[in-house]
Amino acid sequence: MTKSPTPLKPAAKRKPAVKRKPAVKRKSAVKREPVAKTLHQVAALPMRRRDGRIEVCLITTRTTGRWTVPKGWPMKGRKDFTAARIEAEQEAGVTGKPGKKPIGSFLYWKRRDAHFDLVRVAVYPLDVTRSLETWKEKGERQIRWVDPGDASIVVEEPGLASLLMKINAANPQADTSGDGRTPAPPPA
Repeated sequence: MTKSPTPLKPAAKRKPAVKRKPAVKRKSAVKREPVAKTLHQVAALPMRRRDGRIEVCLITTRTTGRWTVPKGWPMKGRKDFTAARIEAEQEAGVTGKPGKKPIGSFLYWKRRDAHFDLVRVAVYPLDVTRSLETWKEKGERQIRWVDPGDASIVVEEPGLASLLMKINAANPQADTSGDGRTPAPPPA
């Protein structure tokens, strides 16, 4: 005798489906622009000591001639602080020991052919041990060693200027006036 197929169990009792009105898409009165994501770059802040004071190295950008620090895109297979050191070698002709942690960051608008991109730049300190005779972008940029207070005046990015001001405040015998003169010692 053949077995009859197992009867299907009845489905659990369900509530009858309620018919709903289709959702109406409402147009917003305010037209919203798409939010661009912030891109990431790394920078070196080359520093050296001269006569007991800290100096920082600034370079000009190739396209607009603005004063800034050596910076670029992260490099595949390299730590960000190593990429920052390499940028300093290629753009400013200096090398040294980079700090492994950023000392700050700043935002800037990167100029493109048809638009601008918002970029957050992580800044790594670079204790400069040597200036190179030749480097990749020699002749394409101006390079200057300056007091951090003076540097904070000539850079255009407010976040970078703020970072330089903090370094200036920690600088012994720092020029806090921003006019390039060392302040007079306090009265005895």
